[in-house]
Formats: sequence, structure tokens, C-alpha cells
Amino acid sequence: LIDMPSDAKRIADILWLANEGYSSKILIAHDVCTKVQTLKYGGWGFSYILSFIVPRMLQRGYNQDLINKILISNPSQALAFTK
Repeated sequence: LIDMPSDAKRIADILWLANEGYSSKILIAHDVCTKVQTLKYGGWGFSYILSFIVPRMLQRGYNQDLINKILISNPSQALAFTK
């Protein structure tokens, strides 16, 4: 069996990293690589993070600024390809 951490564990680990001072280094992602993973075929779809993870982050005490940093600012900086 593959030992995959639950969403709850990942959310807790991300918050721990942020509280340890690594908030500017955190990126999160997921993939949809087969059609059965799309909403049309019963999967979670491309909106999984926004639809399911973000509400759980808010329930677990994340503030909106941290969520914006993880979902908007950090990816923008990581993908800017600047030194």
C-alpha cells in the first residue's frame, strides 16, 4: 500500500511550516491526469484545492493573508524565474 498523508495531516503540516517561518517557501498543487479524476467522470476535478482545501484551512485557523500567500504570491514568485 502507498502511505499517503490525509488532507488534514497536510493542512496541519503546512500550518506548522508557516508558523516555523517558512510561509514564503510553501507551494501546494494537485494533479488531474486521467479523465476519471475530472468532475464529469466523478473525480475531484481541477478545483479541488479551492473547493475543498481552502475551506478546511480556514476552519483550522489559517488567515486569509496566509492562504493568499500560499496560493497567489508564492507561485507568482516561484514562476517568475528571477534571481
